[in-house]
Amino acid sequence: MSMSDKGKRAAAAAAVAAGATLGFAGTAGAATVPATVSVDRACYVTVGHKRPPIVVTGSGFPAGDTVDISDSTGTFITHAPVGPNGTFTATGAAPYAFLLKPGERRDTITATDFSLDGNEYVGSATTHLTDMLVTAQSRRGRGLSALRMKTRWAFSGFPEGREIWGHYLYRNKVVVRQEFGRAKGPCGLLSARKPMYPARPHHRLYGIQIDARKRYSKHTAPRFVSKIGLRVF
Repeated sequence: MSMSDKGKRAAAAAAVAAGATLGFAGTAGAATVPATVSVDRACYVTVGHKRPPIVVTGSGFPAGDTVDISDSTGTFITHAPVGPNGTFTATGAAPYAFLLKPGERRDTITATDFSLDGNEYVGSATTHLTDMLVTAQSRRGRGLSALRMKTRWAFSGFPEGREIWGHYLYRNKVVVRQEFGRAKGPCGLLSARKPMYPARPHHRLYGIQIDARKRYSKHTAPRFVSKIGLRVF
């Protein structure tokens, strides 16, 4: 006995529903699998336009796959193959900090692999970014005496735990130097209240090199070079 048209339509609908159920069940099997990612520094310091290298390593990814690596600033994007033991290593120029004044910013490096097994493998690591920067607040005053007034200095990007020195130059010769304090934390931050010029000034404008060495050398690196006077930086 042949099936009625109504019966055929019911059977077809049941088959479609069964197929859809199976399809959804397959999709539900996909999962986000946590992996491990690490970086080689707690803070990356850009000096001028020179970015330091960054090394990103990871483990727990499918062997033979390729991971996509990026950061939250959008200035570090690369790819790396996964080895037989599920690890990878990627290198490149560190992300930009995009700072307008001394400070630091938090950054997250993320590695992602959409694997053929249907799962997404994701790992991330947190670090910090900074630029070597120095600022000093301008002070109002009359004549050269204004240079001797104390003001608020701010620094970032100097070697952690090292003393920060300012070498004041006139006609390329050191005429006086000033110690500001020790750089703190991986990003080398410091805030200090110090004179704009630590002696009796005889000129309206001086060159200044700021670095982490008490003895001046024009070859010291890293260093911050500018001019200081009645108008600062």
